[in-house]
Amino acid sequence: MSRKSRKKTSRSAARREQRAAKLAPADAGARSSVGGLVALGLVVAVVVAGVHWPALSAEALCFEDHKHAVRNPLVQKPGIESIGRVLGEVLEPSAGGYYKPLAFLSLMGDAAFGGREDNLRPFRRTSLVLHVINTLLVMVLLHELFGQRMVVAMLALLYGVHPLTVESIPWAAERKNLLAAFFVLWALVFYARYARHGGRWSFAAVLACYVLALMSKPTATTLPGLLLLLDYWPLRRLNGRAVLEKVPLFVIGAISAAITFISQARAAAVTLPTEHSPWQVPLVVCHNIIFYLSKIVWPSHLTAHYPHPEPMGLSHPMVLAGVIGTGLLIVGLAISLRWTRALAVGWLFFFVAIFPALGVVGFMIAIAADRFVYLPVVGLLLPAGWLLGRAWSAWGRRPDGTVRRIAVVVVVLLLATAESVATRRYLTTWRDTETLYTHMLAEAPNAAIVHYSLGHTYETQGRLVEAEARYRKALQLRSEYLEAHYSLGVALMMQGKLEEAIEHYREALRLSPDFMEARNNLAGVLAETGQVDEAVEQYELLVRSAPEVARVRVGFGQALIQQGRMEEAVGQLRQAVRIEPGYADAWYELGRAAATGGRIDEAISHFRRAVGLAPAFAAAHSRLGLLLTQRGELDAGLAALGAAVRIDPRELGVLVGMGRSLRSQGRLREAEEVFREGVRSSPDDSGLRFLLGDALEAQGRNEEAAEQYRQVLRLDPDHAEARRRLSAGGHTVDGSRP
Repeated sequence: MSRKSRKKTSRSAARREQRAAKLAPADAGARSSVGGLVALGLVVAVVVAGVHWPALSAEALCFEDHKHAVRNPLVQKPGIESIGRVLGEVLEPSAGGYYKPLAFLSLMGDAAFGGREDNLRPFRRTSLVLHVINTLLVMVLLHELFGQRMVVAMLALLYGVHPLTVESIPWAAERKNLLAAFFVLWALVFYARYARHGGRWSFAAVLACYVLALMSKPTATTLPGLLLLLDYWPLRRLNGRAVLEKVPLFVIGAISAAITFISQARAAAVTLPTEHSPWQVPLVVCHNIIFYLSKIVWPSHLTAHYPHPEPMGLSHPMVLAGVIGTGLLIVGLAISLRWTRALAVGWLFFFVAIFPALGVVGFMIAIAADRFVYLPVVGLLLPAGWLLGRAWSAWGRRPDGTVRRIAVVVVVLLLATAESVATRRYLTTWRDTETLYTHMLAEAPNAAIVHYSLGHTYETQGRLVEAEARYRKALQLRSEYLEAHYSLGVALMMQGKLEEAIEHYREALRLSPDFMEARNNLAGVLAETGQVDEAVEQYELLVRSAPEVARVRVGFGQALIQQGRMEEAVGQLRQAVRIEPGYADAWYELGRAAATGGRIDEAISHFRRAVGLAPAFAAAHSRLGLLLTQRGELDAGLAALGAAVRIDPRELGVLVGMGRSLRSQGRLREAEEVFREGVRSSPDDSGLRFLLGDALEAQGRNEEAAEQYRQVLRLDPDHAEARRRLSAGGHTVDGSRP
């Protein structure tokens, strides 16, 4: 080799060594001890899991948990068909919102292990596991960048037990947040290894993790920007090549952003910056920057809903503080560049990561949310890891270094303890749904969505009066609240306040003419209040817009029956069973129509189909029992009537009416059997026992009748007629001889 070549090779080697020195962590020796890192990771994992353990018992359902998890038909019916639909619904997901198939697939897995509305533990368990893994990934990332396993373990612990991480664990719909962070953190770890060691497979892993993160939650779009920041510091490899290699990531991100905007715009309102005054967006951004930083430093008064400041202007103290604080922050970071890039990059990492949720493009009614800082806060750990790592390494060479290190450990443990106490305290508000929303109202008493959500909770508990009050409060705060008008209509309808319910259904349809549920309920209430012609008009609109919805066809059929248009009604009902063969209500209505037309055998067949599909369908059992009895099949008819009464005691009136009819026709033995069936179903009903005694007495079976009259008096000592009949027959109340 020539001298010139040797010099060139020597210079190249020197440059490589210099670059490696720049990229090397503060303590290379610490990196070599994998066992120590694993041991510390296990300790951190156990502590983080232990602090968040009460989340497993949380019973609260928050905002869209019903829509995304516990009542989502795709999630609750895991299988190939559901998986295909979740992956295929790109521009218009059935659950609404943007494309996030991995979040739904993850929830579907929980449902496969028993996750449902009355068993939320599988959802909580997966979320807690993901949070623990994410905490360990934060630790691995910091170690990959800076080394110093003890330092990164302490920082990961502070991250893992921080109260701002609570929200993503018990809130099932926010699985997307945990999954997106999981894949982004993996991407960052793979990228750090790629930057140090090269290798196409490491970069391919970054690309794969980016795609998976975007399929979990599209706020991960900013990952290429985060990688460029790491290139600038601490990797110090930012150049043209570093930018060029990110082009595939930017292309993927742009495609995801387009899909997200289209799907979100179709499912819900998206507010663009141009729809506000020029000052609105800067004020919101400044407010949120300082708001989030303040919550990170002092995590008090945490809640799942932070309403917009009113007014959104400098006259509001929080907005003014945000503007001043942001200005001071920018100045301070600019000055810090004279000494280090760490502080500026750490804050820019936070800003870029949280940018999609800062409110520049509006997609929610709250101004901020704790869950949005779950990943961005990692940026603030970067300068902390670098500064503390350098200090930790320097102290290792000082006589008093051990004391300093112990002091830092003690401080960190005290901070972690304080965070853990706050985390446990906040977790108590997730004990149940009512407690959660009550806590939210304490923090935001004028939040219409929280009043509405608490009202919905009351409605599901059957507390209709309280639900009505909350819905009215929500409408008082926001008069054109679509869901509140609809839900108030439901609560009023269930209380029998039908005319007022009609008003709110009409208002809901004014706000959203395509609101099928509101139109369907309106049509049903109109039919119930005798406004059948208008009800039929509403059903005609529904059938045109939703021809394949069975319950609409059934309601239409019922209204047509009221109009006497029996043939058309039967046609609608047959369409219903064609659309949904397992729809018991449709078969029941077909049975009623057949019975009205005198087609008894056909009606019996339909009622049998209904009770076969829905064994707890009391009215179908009752109708079946009556028809079987009329056809002379007394035993089968009584069995059906008895089943109806056991399912729903309100059906007892049907059985009693049939027994009385048989008694009046002189069919005493049959009447006796009917009343006996009633007594078997309701043994403590004194009226039924008296009717049985009467049927027995009419057959001359006086001793048996007397025993029934005695049972009547045992249940109702003031039953004068039973006492008179005992006396007239020469019987005593206690059964002794007179």
